[in-house]
Amino acid sequence: MKLPRFDWEGILDGFRKQMGASEVGWDSGAQVRQISHDEWAKLSSDGIEIPISELEYPEDGTLQWKGEKVVVYIRDQYSEFWEGGKKGYKFHVSFCGTLEGYKSKGKYDRYVVTNRKDGNFLINLVSLNGRQVLKKEEIKSLQVCMYCLERLNYDGFTALAKHDRFQLRDNFKLADFFAKYTIPLSPTPQFSDGNQPGNIYTDDWREISARIRKERGGKCEMCPEKNPRLLQVHHRNSIKGDNRDENLQVLCKDCHDGIHA
Repeated sequence: MKLPRFDWEGILDGFRKQMGASEVGWDSGAQVRQISHDEWAKLSSDGIEIPISELEYPEDGTLQWKGEKVVVYIRDQYSEFWEGGKKGYKFHVSFCGTLEGYKSKGKYDRYVVTNRKDGNFLINLVSLNGRQVLKKEEIKSLQVCMYCLERLNYDGFTALAKHDRFQLRDNFKLADFFAKYTIPLSPTPQFSDGNQPGNIYTDDWREISARIRKERGGKCEMCPEKNPRLLQVHHRNSIKGDNRDENLQVLCKDCHDGIHA
């Protein structure tokens, strides 16, 4: 059971400020789950097979494992799916309808997680009957799942015409995706349960929000919207007290609502 953080509650924190009381630090001493250096090296190269129960689903719609943004793909692919210019199975950047379908059929454990950014994946080509590995550990360039792009409304995907959607898929770069959705990756988490910022807006939030919107060109970072009255500033990790520039993203109301949907 996850205990509530009462010091994050706006009303209680307001009483504390009125009383002039300072915050008292506390650390449970519990170990924060994080990946080892060996796991980190494998995650960014060959990928790691994990139980589906270990995946995390943050509010921005992406996929995480032990606090790190990841993509998932099927390592064992039928060789016939690569014949005649076909591109095999897609890789996924969100818990889209396709993954939901595989999960309901009990096939989701076949996936591998990785945060490799060059678009190449380590796969095995198997016969259609699944009894023979024809080629092992082939490096293949896979395409991103379009249902994932729709789920995230990636770069305004849902508003695009069909031709432009395919073009966005073909031009999709994992490096750009991780840069957009990830606070700088590190084997060591930024916060523990003893130093994590409160989940309430800070007193200087209005000034910070105005500065970020101005510095980012006064436009949405996910679509072409430039109306200043519609622009909002989103906390990527959903912690309202974490106002580091890399944790802030300028979005129009529609894109912001889409992330939290």
